[in-house]
Amino acid sequence: MTASPPVRVETEGGIATVTIDRPECKNAVTVAMWHTLRHAFEDLGADRDVRVVVVTGVGDAFCAGADIRDADYGGDPSPTAVAQRMQAIDSAAIALHRLAKPTIASVNGVAVGAGWSLALGCDIVLAAESARFSAMFVERGISLDVGGTWLFAHLGGLQRAKHLAFTGEFVSASEAADLGLVLRVHPDGELAAATADYAAGLAGRSSTALAQIKTGLNRATTWTFEEACEFEGRAQAACVAAQVLGARRSAATKDPS
Repeated sequence: MTASPPVRVETEGGIATVTIDRPECKNAVTVAMWHTLRHAFEDLGADRDVRVVVVTGVGDAFCAGADIRDADYGGDPSPTAVAQRMQAIDSAAIALHRLAKPTIASVNGVAVGAGWSLALGCDIVLAAESARFSAMFVERGISLDVGGTWLFAHLGGLQRAKHLAFTGEFVSASEAADLGLVLRVHPDGELAAATADYAAGLAGRSSTALAQIKTGLNRATTWTFEEACEFEGRAQAACVAAQVLGARRSAATKDPS
């Protein structure tokens, strides 16, 4: 029997689901898998048929972070090796952040270390009631990665971000929701359906509008108010142009003559 790839991408109805499939280690990620995830996010960003991207894990875990058994993680502690490893990790995080389509983390279980950062890198985080989260990098004597430095500070507030990162404290799904780090919590048996419904709702929206909204909001924390208004002018023009083009294509389809 052929083993499943550690990262699977399946697309249906304009919704692509990226699944980490290593249940034997609670979906821990190797360095090679970060390369795979980066390419998957880049390819999905370029695929016009994909309108929404869901990220999830198999079994009872979303992602247990880095697979420290992987030789590429712990085999060579030299600065060059660490830099290469971080380049692979950061490239995947940046590809997810730049993906100009809505992304949803469907957190079906534990999400710790890099796994929590990966979830927070998505635009929307939906979680099962049994999900648990921890920024446990400090337990290994290392700092945050997968963009966690930016994500925790922006999404959780600076003091709360420092506490979570300093202590590696576990928080429940409901506690994460109270902190603004999870949007909605669903009973375990209902998470998949709730994720599908949410994704379908977004897939029915204007892809241009969603891309412009995401781009603007991602950049807004570094803009002045005036810069945000200037962007909104360009974004609205792009949306209207897309509507006009769509109307012309629809008319041409109805009257091919």
